[in-house]
Amino acid sequence: MKRLIATPMPRHYYLASFLLRGWYCWWWKSAWWWASVRWCWRALRGSFLDLALLCVLGSLSFSALGLLIASRAEPSKPLRV
Repeated sequence: MKRLIATPMPRHYYLASFLLRGWYCWWWKSAWWWASVRWCWRALRGSFLDLALLCVLGSLSFSALGLLIASRAEPSKPLRV
């Protein structure tokens, strides 16, 4: 969150860059998992659209959870020894 405040670009560009990077990584990870399942079991039950929708919803829910945790975190105080 500190990087978001300190960045000289508009906030929506900064957040969009994280979203696009996440979608790019999601696409390759999903393709890798799909190919490995296809290779091991030779068939998938269900449609590819259902799998894609499940991956998108999972990705968005974990992104929202990460933003929630990042916005609620407080800076730690230094330990006194």
